[in-house]
Amino acid sequence: MKKKIVPCFVAGKQKPYANCVVVGKTIYISGTNGRSSETEEVVSDTIEGQTWRALEQINSAMREAGSSLKNLVKMTTFLEDLKDYQGYRETERKYFLKYAAELVKEPVASTVVQVASLPKPEFLIEIEAIGIF
Repeated sequence: MKKKIVPCFVAGKQKPYANCVVVGKTIYISGTNGRSSETEEVVSDTIEGQTWRALEQINSAMREAGSSLKNLVKMTTFLEDLKDYQGYRETERKYFLKYAAELVKEPVASTVVQVASLPKPEFLIEIEAIGIF
């Protein structure tokens, strides 16, 4: 099996996992969150700000893999608290309207769960995704 691996760099350091892995015509994107790639700090203390940043990272990973956001097919979202569900969904809709409006009319398969914790206490969200070419 041939794989294309796109490494993950945060604050100039390579992480021990891939940003995304391409196998055949499928793109597997590692969990993204509201963290800045330059500083490793969260960009916002709101679900809206962190969701927007996580979606920016998914968009970037799709482009790095050679595809585009419109080819996203599945997202799994981990929320620190389900009280943030509405803010997450509203921000997701706004982001997709701006960058891939077809995903509003033909939404991706989606799962949202609340988790006990995320990698850092200030993280409110993490999203992993699957796309195609």
